[in-house]
Amino acid sequence: MSYCTGADVKAIIDTELEADDPELENLIAESDQEIVDRGLTGRSALTLQYISKYLTAEQLAMKNPIPDKSISDSTGTHAPEYYRAMAERRIAETQMTPTTGGVVPGAVIDNAKFPWE
Repeated sequence: MSYCTGADVKAIIDTELEADDPELENLIAESDQEIVDRGLTGRSALTLQYISKYLTAEQLAMKNPIPDKSISDSTGTHAPEYYRAMAERRIAETQMTPTTGGVVPGAVIDNAKFPWE
């Protein structure tokens, strides 16, 4: 079972792959394996979906150059680092700790910066 779908990924990055394309499904599987390998499976289904689609979008962005679109477009305008940073920020925000009840202290979130910050 995948944490996200091809349609979820296509909603955040411009790609010529169809939502049910086997290549996209393989990229989702790789992202989901990273989630498992990092021990992140205890998070909510919505959080896992978010992380999976952004990790998959990162892979797509690494494979294909950014399309020729204006920066105001909602999809396909970001470098791979953007998608990784979005996933890592959600991971940090939902880190399970005994003292915070699942909320990460501000200092930890402050360290989860975008590469360009």
